[in-house]
Amino acid sequence: MSEQNTALTLRDSMELGEVFYKSGLFADLKSAAQAVVKIQAGAELGIPPFAAMSGIHVIQGKPALGAGLIAGRIKASGRYNFKVIRLDDEGCVIEFYENAEKIGVSAFERADAAKSGLLERDMWRKFPRNMYWARALSNGARWYCPDVFSGSIYTAEELGGGEVVEAEYHEVAPEPAASKPTVLPYNRSNPAEFDEESKPVIAPHWIEDANTRAKFWAWTRGTLALSDKEVHAALGVEHIREFTGDKSAAMAAIQDYIDRQAQPDDGADKVEVTL
Repeated sequence: MSEQNTALTLRDSMELGEVFYKSGLFADLKSAAQAVVKIQAGAELGIPPFAAMSGIHVIQGKPALGAGLIAGRIKASGRYNFKVIRLDDEGCVIEFYENAEKIGVSAFERADAAKSGLLERDMWRKFPRNMYWARALSNGARWYCPDVFSGSIYTAEELGGGEVVEAEYHEVAPEPAASKPTVLPYNRSNPAEFDEESKPVIAPHWIEDANTRAKFWAWTRGTLALSDKEVHAALGVEHIREFTGDKSAAMAAIQDYIDRQAQPDDGADKVEVTL
């Protein structure tokens, strides 16, 4: 457990919980007390408060973690590690190591998902690689390194709390657009210098919405601890406004980038993960 979390008192948690609840950035919170529970659950696992708020879901009294947090805790343990052997739309295979010695394999593949009745669920159709990755990782964490998490660990979906790619965010409905002749995608190199009555205009980028922007950066900077430079690298752009996909596509691309970076740089063959 980190020094930061060791020093976190119940009063600290209560004050932070009130701040997080009043911020309005966490749509799943119904009270400050729920925020305190998340913070305390994170403290027991050595997870900082903000990351706990974004990445931990307490369901039926059990902490459910996002795959990014599970992977981070395993690698930060100094004792355990893992290597992704295969990750595609048909499944995921992960090898687990203890003190550099292989201790087992965790696989979750299409047949497993079909047996569990998962293939028809929305997130399994939209983000199969993310879902296979999360299941294989959480299973392996329970089997091979439970001491990292003080016992069993689960994803939100496994505990019946809904399917979570990393963090649950509610999409913000955009303001009704004024009548325009033609709307072009946002292009940083093509500023909106048009006569609104006769020429095309530039559509607002989703990052310009204050609520959406706050939640997006809370996820990338708080939960994933990525710098702006790393986010831009993950999206293949020099500025977030040059990314032409929507927020969901951006989050999927960033998670894909994180998954690739999580593989140990030991010179072994690596799995290329593409959308």
